[in-house]
Amino acid sequence: MFTNQQLTAEIDGLRRFSRHLTRDPDDADDLLQSTLARAMEKSEKFKSNTNLKGWCSKIMYNLFVSRYRRNRRYGSILDPQPFIDAATEPGREFHYACCAELQDAWQKLDGRQKQALDYYCFDGLRYRDIAREMDLPIGTVRSRVYRAREKLSEYVSAELRN
Repeated sequence: MFTNQQLTAEIDGLRRFSRHLTRDPDDADDLLQSTLARAMEKSEKFKSNTNLKGWCSKIMYNLFVSRYRRNRRYGSILDPQPFIDAATEPGREFHYACCAELQDAWQKLDGRQKQALDYYCFDGLRYRDIAREMDLPIGTVRSRVYRAREKLSEYVSAELRN
């Protein structure tokens, strides 16, 4: 068991860890709140005289991974308003042309490179996490992400020149 004061003392460190994991202040606050609720709910499982911050950090990491997997499986709900606002701005024609070229270039990428770049750019995973997810050496992941970026750049540049 632990006291509320002990848990409160760990909030700043847990907040930093949640921001490191999510890279988004709002998601970080949600993750922190879920972690604190889960820690209080499961407080009887905490062994006295052990590392409370470590125990809570493990809860946080497990919640983060569960949410990541759920979002990856079912997708996340996007707020359409930024896209609507961007679409109504004047002078967006060039932007749309570039987006179309980028989409075409994305489709031309090799599946393995596309997957690695997708994990890196859109899911925000680090190389070591991608390597673990794809069951590959980290060097292979780095080269796939690099090659995918280079190919995208080549494809888009060639299309825009035409």
